[in-house]
Amino acid sequence: MSAPSPTGRARRATLWTLSGLLLALEAAVVALALMPRVEPDYRAYYIDAETDCWPRASTGDYTLGSEISFLREQADEAAAIKVCGWFYPDADDGTWSHGAYSRLRFRFPPVATPLSLAITAGAMVNAAHPRQRVDVSIDGTAIGTIEFSTRDAETRSIAIPDAVAAKSGEGLEVRFDYPDARPGTEMGANEDPRPRAIRLEAVAIETAE
Repeated sequence: MSAPSPTGRARRATLWTLSGLLLALEAAVVALALMPRVEPDYRAYYIDAETDCWPRASTGDYTLGSEISFLREQADEAAAIKVCGWFYPDADDGTWSHGAYSRLRFRFPPVATPLSLAITAGAMVNAAHPRQRVDVSIDGTAIGTIEFSTRDAETRSIAIPDAVAAKSGEGLEVRFDYPDARPGTEMGANEDPRPRAIRLEAVAIETAE
């Protein structure tokens, strides 16, 4: 049997090379399907199903010291700072949280004075579950925990660290985590089953006295 010609060997080498490239491409496609390269918010919401808090493209534009209402009549005011984790506003109840956490965004020129975050809200509570804790963080920095113990609206304030407040020109991402949230069906059989914690009536960032 005669040896393969140089042309035959070159053709065979080319076929092996193309086969290898094709296999590598298929492996890359499979890897991308299993672990797609997407933004963290996209992955958490659509792929890993770790949250139902899909972020809106809100501007966060805010006038320091102004109180933003979360009642239905002033829904346009709240739309600029709502990011995710909120139901549609109600005329009487304000806006209920949904899911394990909610987010707001505030963007305003930095000031050289201490600031505080004021939250006016009621809570999903009863005799068996008398409180709703709200863990507050801004841009990933935990700033404290507040509690609500009645469905009636109450105002709670929490200080914003100076180093965090200094970033307000870029936009402060405020996150509320709800360790005591419970299914909405506890409020009625026809209610949305997603976890609820607080019903937000108003929020403001103020200069601290």
